[in-house]
Amino acid sequence: MKLTVANIEKMCEEYNVSVDYTSVLLLEKIVFLNVDAKKAKLIIKEFYKFQTGFTFSFLNSTIVIEGVNLEWEYDFLNTDIYGDNGEVVCVSKGRIEDIAISDTYGSYGQSVTPEDAGDCFILLTPKAVKLANKAYHDYHESSREERKELVIFETGETYSCYEFGEHLDEITHKLKSGKDYEMERAYCSGFNYHDGNNWQTVVVETPNGEPSVELINDQENILQWHIAIARMEHYSEGNGITRFSSAGFWIDESNWADAWERYTILENEENN
Repeated sequence: MKLTVANIEKMCEEYNVSVDYTSVLLLEKIVFLNVDAKKAKLIIKEFYKFQTGFTFSFLNSTIVIEGVNLEWEYDFLNTDIYGDNGEVVCVSKGRIEDIAISDTYGSYGQSVTPEDAGDCFILLTPKAVKLANKAYHDYHESSREERKELVIFETGETYSCYEFGEHLDEITHKLKSGKDYEMERAYCSGFNYHDGNNWQTVVVETPNGEPSVELINDQENILQWHIAIARMEHYSEGNGITRFSSAGFWIDESNWADAWERYTILENEENN
């Protein structure tokens, strides 16, 4: 089990105590307040369910726990990486992963081809080389002399799918991957989702092209947003949105089919 803000907030609610996160990022320390001796024992026992190796002290109705290894439940993303009109949204931790670009989708739901992804292939056997060269000459309608003299593919060499993609189907359909050829696939970080009509991809980082969103790494903000989510209370329903309120924030949960985010985080200056 992982020690998260949600776990700590659950302890606070169960034992009717409060917590101070001020030093958790820099000093790996949290402080429980308004704690009596009985509650202190129960909180420490609960803490051991999530991690070991921490130290604690209890004095004047306060527990100080040091060596806290707090783990995040969400990744937070900026939806407008080139302007100031973006929203802060979050997805569950682990949803963003490394995926082959040729396993992703374009804006209209079309699969990204190996050619557009920047993939390459390597021919491993004479059989593969012979087939690839034949496919090349057939495609270009080469003469008999050209077929004899012009050798395009050789064993062990790497070839761009962008340059030679018209022969890729011939290679992959008639040869065995890992035996006759290998693919060198380009990767990005992100995830696929279905918008109710088509498959789409949210790209967080990519070596080719531009990402869809920007991963937020500001740990102070990430902590505050986790606290807000853990403490949120239902506020309203309407227009396909369930809205929650938390100190300083509105937290929206979309019920629309095309929503890929877990929550959208909005500032609420009236509720500080």
